Amino acid sequence: GSSKMSTAQQLRKKIDFTVLESVTKEVFFGSLTQQEIDLIIGISQLHEYKQGDVLIEKGAPQNKFFILASGTLHKFRNDETMPIQPGYVLGLLHCYSEDPSSSTIVAHVDSEVIVIGSHDLRELLSQNAVLQGKFITFLSREIRTKTKAIEEIRRTIDQDRADIVFFDTKEYMKEAFDQVNQKYNFNIAYYAEKLSSKTALLASGCKIVCCFVNDEIDDDTISILVSLGIQLIAMRCAGYNNVDLETCHENNILVTRVPSYSPNAIAEYAVALLLSVNRKIYTSVSRAKTFDFSLSGLVGFDVYGKTIGVIGTGRIGRCFVDIMLGFGCTVLCYDVYQNAEVAEKCEYVDLDRLYAESDIISLHVPLLPSTHHLINKESLQKMKDGVLIINTSRGAIIDSIALLDALKSGKVYGAGLDVYEEEKEYFFEDRSTVTISDDTLTRLIAQHNVIITSHQAFLTKEALTNIAESTLGSIQEYMEGKRGDLTNLVEYVENSKL
Repeated sequence: GSSKMSTAQQLRKKIDFTVLESVTKEVFFGSLTQQEIDLIIGISQLHEYKQGDVLIEKGAPQNKFFILASGTLHKFRNDETMPIQPGYVLGLLHCYSEDPSSSTIVAHVDSEVIVIGSHDLRELLSQNAVLQGKFITFLSREIRTKTKAIEEIRRTIDQDRADIVFFDTKEYMKEAFDQVNQKYNFNIAYYAEKLSSKTALLASGCKIVCCFVNDEIDDDTISILVSLGIQLIAMRCAGYNNVDLETCHENNILVTRVPSYSPNAIAEYAVALLLSVNRKIYTSVSRAKTFDFSLSGLVGFDVYGKTIGVIGTGRIGRCFVDIMLGFGCTVLCYDVYQNAEVAEKCEYVDLDRLYAESDIISLHVPLLPSTHHLINKESLQKMKDGVLIINTSRGAIIDSIALLDALKSGKVYGAGLDVYEEEKEYFFEDRSTVTISDDTLTRLIAQHNVIITSHQAFLTKEALTNIAESTLGSIQEYMEGKRGDLTNLVEYVENSKL
């Protein structure tokens, strides 16, 4: 009951712009570039169906999918009838499985339908790794992990395509890893997408994933990784608060991290934030770009002789202590685990005394249940009037709303923040052309005495090289058979509430 027009050129002429716009809003097609859309158009055909023609009957193999270009279709399932309007995509989920159709599709009026054969699409995907990756991402959003479609797609993907799949990859990180990988020769697949339950299927065909600070490695994501056979999660950062260690432990997935890549890089950046906030450097530079060389409002204070409170004296905290001693400061420290070398240089005190006596407080602790919102309304009230706060560790250590209130009241002189508790949706990405829905973030950025940067304290050549060396070194150890004795293994401690 249908007639066929075969060329891509005819197809483009036939598809109304509004239809194409509707199609590109669909999850899969909306992720494609124009070049990728053209590739799909190249394997497409335009069919004309008369009123009453059947496109597919219930129970028939779904070996093609349809995009309605014009007209109206009716989808009959059980006792329900669903009208289908132009731009609707039918059957894409079944590209690999070709399951029997659960519905009958009929042309309600004369209609034009774009038809793409499942075999043709699979051939196209097999020749284009990026397009295949986007299709897998689409599947992971739309269907459960153990359906026939996923099992089939796992069998059709080249199981040896990569040793390691990287998520949330930026070009600067890729360059560093490619350089270090010259001595390991791992086959690495890089993806810009963050790891989550929606993107986990990109890891199909390998045993190791490499992740970063804003990947969502929760129970749902791990269950998919388990179904894919993932055995190692290599974190290319020091922190791992975004990893559900308990679920990893239950499913025998090992986790490694980079315990120290360049503590100097982060400590030096904390000092840069301190000086920038104190001496109004950002304001001064902004004025100079408009040839405003006035000094009004730029008064700061000497750091020399001030009391610095350092919360956390791990590797980064110790570097920061040394730098501030070099400035001629008195340094007070707090840590659950005191360091003997630090104790010889400065005094360990409790938090109440540190809050009460410090002119500047710098945070260098991991995010744990015990450190979440460590800086809050109550702790801020205990601090000196006019305290300056620096955070280069994890955003959620500070209650951002409490900090805003303290800034407005003048209790806090200023803040230098390289992290933010809700940064996941914004940091590491260009959000300059979108509306920011996080009112707390926009209010903080608007404060004249606050500097916020995009979690970049680690970003030096030396640190990137060290991250790559440590991460790939851990993976090499794993490849050589190490398991519980991995050098940088993150150990799961049952019922840990540190």
